[in-house]
Amino acid sequence: MTIITQERTMSHARASVWKTLADFGSIHKFYALVDDSCLHEGSAATGMGAARTCHFSDGNKVLERIIDFKENERLVVDIYDGTMPLKTCVVTFSLLDSPRGTSVTVEAQYELKHGLLGRILDALLVRRKFDGNLALMLAGLDAYLSTGEPVRSDFRVAAMAV
Repeated sequence: MTIITQERTMSHARASVWKTLADFGSIHKFYALVDDSCLHEGSAATGMGAARTCHFSDGNKVLERIIDFKENERLVVDIYDGTMPLKTCVVTFSLLDSPRGTSVTVEAQYELKHGLLGRILDALLVRRKFDGNLALMLAGLDAYLSTGEPVRSDFRVAAMAV
């Protein structure tokens, strides 16, 4: 199992950051790699069991559900199906107050499919890409909270300069 962690301190109030993260069907507003996200039919908009599908700009999609939810503190998402070669993937968002606003930590714990080949691909490529994508997500969250405007698909270029 691989564990990747990214942290970013944002000048936004914790309640604002939480409101955006907890709006489960709207990740596409701050994550430039997601073209569209939608809640599953009958799903609550947030909280335990809320479920969504994310469609990525590279053609992949994942199905996700909230498996732990502590208001204004922690949101845990299980990526349980999709077209990516993930055997398991759990992503945890944690929020803490900071003298400069809110510290947001995102931790992904995942294992790739395909056994030894998956572990080799993870070591050579996937781990670095996943790490960069988590940093991009946090940069996009910060930008979205600052402007109120959804990030554009080309945001990743600007985010890498941050």
